[in-house]
Amino acid sequence: MPFLRVYVVIQTKFILGEVVKKILFIPAICILCVSCNDNSNNPNRNSNDYSNGNNQMQSQPSDWEITTNVKKNLMTDNSLSASARIISVTTNNGVVTLNGTVETNEESRKVVRIVKNVPGVTSVDNQLNISNP
Repeated sequence: MPFLRVYVVIQTKFILGEVVKKILFIPAICILCVSCNDNSNNPNRNSNDYSNGNNQMQSQPSDWEITTNVKKNLMTDNSLSASARIISVTTNNGVVTLNGTVETNEESRKVVRIVKNVPGVTSVDNQLNISNP
């Protein structure tokens, strides 16, 4: 009978050891992924990157990110007319082009102000039509 107790203790320690190895495997993989994803030594890094004081690198948002943020800001502004919220937005190298119809000149100016406040926008090409000039 003592042999059985020793076997159970050894078996339990072996099982616990395997469980601990599996539990520690996950953080090890996470650390590996983070270290491989670090682009601070990336020779292809954009020269427009800058440090924010915390040694974290930030770069110019991509065109699709700018377009997404512009559309989000326009859609969530309740003071704009329905037509102004669904204007066409395209971005090329930070230049945002607006196409569509807004109700007034003031609304057109407001849309342009909203777009200019989006990070990464370098200029706005206003091609909006005014339905009530």
